[in-house]
Amino acid sequence: MERDAVTQLLSQNIIRLMKERDMNAAALAERSGLNRTAVYDILSERSQSPKISTAAQIAKALNVPISDLFLTPEQVEGQNALFKAYQMLPSEERIRLEQIAQAWLPKS
Repeated sequence: MERDAVTQLLSQNIIRLMKERDMNAAALAERSGLNRTAVYDILSERSQSPKISTAAQIAKALNVPISDLFLTPEQVEGQNALFKAYQMLPSEERIRLEQIAQAWLPKS
């Protein structure tokens, strides 16, 4: 993926996540500890190569893993479909599914 495509994907995902959280760019800047200009430059794709540490600060402010900032629209759609299917399960089945998922996680 070219740098321009990555920059565009990053910007689109941040904007989507901000909308989901009813957050504006000023609030994101404040929560992330970044200055407003840096946030606006990323959102407008003027910043062609934001640092990974900057993306990490934004991800933390949005309460998502940094990888979520680089998902393609198809990956986002797949996650949404999976979450909707999970929500449709009866509560007993959700608990069971969560227990199975926990069993697959690495032990700390």
